[in-house]
Amino acid sequence: MTDQTPDVDEKTDNRYSALEIGDGDIVIYDREEPSAWLQSDHTVELAV
Repeated sequence: MTDQTPDVDEKTDNRYSALEIGDGDIVIYDREEPSAWLQSDHTVELAV
């Protein structure tokens, strides 16, 4: 993985958040649209 961070618009930077739930899964959700979320039990490296 690289140490580079993508350019993020300040307006959308706080729109999305992540939450680790009890079984170790990660949930990524949209604070403005409660029905928009992703859940995963593992991670993968982003391709650039």
